[in-house]
Amino acid sequence: MAKDTANADALALQPESKDPAISFRLFKSLPIKQRMYWVAAFIALGLILQIALLSALPGLPFIFIAILLTWVVGFDNKIDFHHMRVDSGWEQVDFSRLKDIGQLDTDIKHWDTSLWDLSNAKGLMGFLFVGVLILLTWWGLWEISIPLGNIIAADGALLLISQWFNGMRRVDRRPDLVLKVDHLLKTVEQYQEMGTLTGKLGAQLLLNESQDQRVPVDAKAMVTYPDGPEYLYGVQSQVVINRVQGRPYPYCYSVIVAKAGHDLIKQTQHLRLSSNIIRETQTKDGVDVVIFRQRTSRTSGYHTKVKTSALILGAALQNAEAYIDSHRKTSTRK
Repeated sequence: MAKDTANADALALQPESKDPAISFRLFKSLPIKQRMYWVAAFIALGLILQIALLSALPGLPFIFIAILLTWVVGFDNKIDFHHMRVDSGWEQVDFSRLKDIGQLDTDIKHWDTSLWDLSNAKGLMGFLFVGVLILLTWWGLWEISIPLGNIIAADGALLLISQWFNGMRRVDRRPDLVLKVDHLLKTVEQYQEMGTLTGKLGAQLLLNESQDQRVPVDAKAMVTYPDGPEYLYGVQSQVVINRVQGRPYPYCYSVIVAKAGHDLIKQTQHLRLSSNIIRETQTKDGVDVVIFRQRTSRTSGYHTKVKTSALILGAALQNAEAYIDSHRKTSTRK
């Protein structure tokens, strides 16, 4: 838990691209705009050949190429970590990156319920509607021009059949992480409505290596004090998920972390707390930790509401600031 406030800004993640985070099967590095231009060009070329020659066959290969260019294999739910230095599993990031995780999950849910995804009711209804529309159009054109009817039937069948395979979308969502992040965001927002945050707000993400990619699996909110003593590492707020009858409930706690041997536990143990908040202490691996959490019983306390989480965070921050003030007074007397 080495203190690294000086490098916090350098570790902030910056997006490399504003393109949608959709993963295609072919030419994966091709920018989305250029991809769409090529798709439109191949479709236009195929249609021109079909209409000019009054035959479906000459244009089908070009339309098929356009379909292959739009062949989606998934939604890339990995956040860009190229600008980060890698020192350990937990990486310090800007607090706004927690919002990015929530937004990414929202985008994934919207993408997963696409009109062309046959695994959901919306996609199935869209598939049936387009199929009937193509059939009616083919029937109507058949009376006017058999070649045009065949073109519509061939193109429509190719598009629908390809979407049957391409549209079965599967995504790797992390609902527990999203629930934790959402609770942390609401906790910090609630605290800022109750009091003033005097430290520097940041976050940490726990990253797992997966096929040369680094994906977040856990998160913390952090408050550090650049002007405080160097042996005070800051305040951390974290959420664990308790499951009761299969339903997830967030349980939030906050901790003050400091280098052992600087009286953190001694100087914070007598400060008053709210009746529903308890304080616990621990010293391990050269680090003193003071834990603030909701009082629990055998039948209650497994779920921390946002307001209570904000009070717990506030208690940790007040104790940390009192500890800083105490050491400032001690330093002044010396």
